[in-house]
Amino acid sequence: MSSYTLGLLILLLALILESTAQVCLKYSTSVEHPTIKHGRKWLVLGVTLYCVEIILYTLVLNRLNVSIAFPIGSLSFVGVAVISHVYLREKITPTRWFGIASIVLGSILVSL
Repeated sequence: MSSYTLGLLILLLALILESTAQVCLKYSTSVEHPTIKHGRKWLVLGVTLYCVEIILYTLVLNRLNVSIAFPIGSLSFVGVAVISHVYLREKITPTRWFGIASIVLGSILVSL
C-alpha cells in the first residue's frame, strides 16, 4: 500500500471520527438525558474523538499535500448531516441533499 493510499484511508477514519464527535457534542446537550452525568459522558466522548482526530489528521498531513487533505476534509459536513439524520432523526430537506451533493462534487474537483 502506498503512502498516498494510506494517507487517504487515515483521512477517511479522521473524517468519521470528526463527524461522530460533532454528533456526540450535540447529544451531550440533549434534554432527554435523565442526569447531567449521562450528558457529561457524551461530552467527554466527543472531545476525546476530536483529540484522536487531530492526531490522525496530523499523520495525514505527513502523507498528503494539505491542498488535497483540506478539501477532502470538508466531507465531514456530509458525515455530520448523515449521522445526525440517522441517530438524531434530524430532517434533511431536498435543498440540503443538493448542498451535500455539491460538497462531495466540490471536494472531488478540488482534490484532482
